[in-house]
Amino acid sequence: MPTVLLVDDEPKNVKYLRRKLETEGIHVTEAYSGQKCLDAVDAEIPNLILLDVMMPEMDGINVFKCIKAQDRTHNIPIIFVTVISANAEKFKEIGITSSDHITKPIDLNNTVNRIKSRLSFDKFRLEQDF
Repeated sequence: MPTVLLVDDEPKNVKYLRRKLETEGIHVTEAYSGQKCLDAVDAEIPNLILLDVMMPEMDGINVFKCIKAQDRTHNIPIIFVTVISANAEKFKEIGITSSDHITKPIDLNNTVNRIKSRLSFDKFRLEQDF
């Protein structure tokens, strides 16, 4: 069963997504801050991270940079969740494409489909490497 790490400083957003993903057979772990996300990734590498951009103390962009800077974690797929499209320039600067982010308010079914699609793609890619 794949594991998705949901990272958002708003617990209601995590709860909302968690319920839907679990009904789809996806194991969910959660973190409510950038540092908690990094701690969770150190404890267990998820198959995918759904990462809020706007968080206090450490935003999603800095979390992304920390994850991508480590050999052990740099291959974890990350999908950003953002309220504002102003992050488009920041995203370009660090190589994030439009397929790597979702705009809030999220469409729950679309988000689940994107997650499942990404998990399937990565599973296929890993199978081809062997």
